Amino acid sequence: MKLKCPYCSATLSPPLESAACLACGKVMAIPATYRNVASGKDKERALSGIARDAQRQRKAFLFQGSPRLGRQPAFIVFVLFGLLALGALVVSRPVATPLPPQEKGEVTRQELRVLATALGLYRHHVGHYPTPDEGGLWALVLHPGVDGWQGRYVNDIFNDAWNSPYRYSPESDPMLFSCGPDKVPGTEDDLQAAPEDFIPAPDLLARWKATPNLPPAVQLLK
Repeated sequence: MKLKCPYCSATLSPPLESAACLACGKVMAIPATYRNVASGKDKERALSGIARDAQRQRKAFLFQGSPRLGRQPAFIVFVLFGLLALGALVVSRPVATPLPPQEKGEVTRQELRVLATALGLYRHHVGHYPTPDEGGLWALVLHPGVDGWQGRYVNDIFNDAWNSPYRYSPESDPMLFSCGPDKVPGTEDDLQAAPEDFIPAPDLLARWKATPNLPPAVQLLK
């Protein structure tokens, strides 16, 4: 950008720090457009600063997002509901924790005692232990259609802690056992219900109440 002196027609180049012509010394009026034009290095520094400012503004925009969106009530409610739903999912989700071997044995012994007591109640009401034709252990849950049945005696029949079915034999002295960790019957790690577990306590017999209006099962699970 250049300017000519109106008196001597000398060509003047920026920056123009003074209103006096460098050729003839006469004072002239310098337009504001030319008055403070920067040199080449000043231009580079200015352009570099503008570029840095623009980059900072872009980063601020990316991290802050839309200022109006965050202030919208509907958006805030949506975010809160999403967080609540995620928290409920984490809390309600079951966590499967394997039992240690010692606890597996204790859990299985406890279930054997419960099943043995239920078999004792069945015998007290019906007159004999459930036979295979009556469904075996399932006769404790499903009405086998025999007189005197006052179940349910248990809510369900589960496998033992090693996911093997309990073994039951309705002899005069019934046999009820778990195959244990090796899942093989007749080995040293079998867990067996004690004879006294089949004898219900007198107070249990006195306060026992049958499930009302439970019809006989149409089909027994064996």
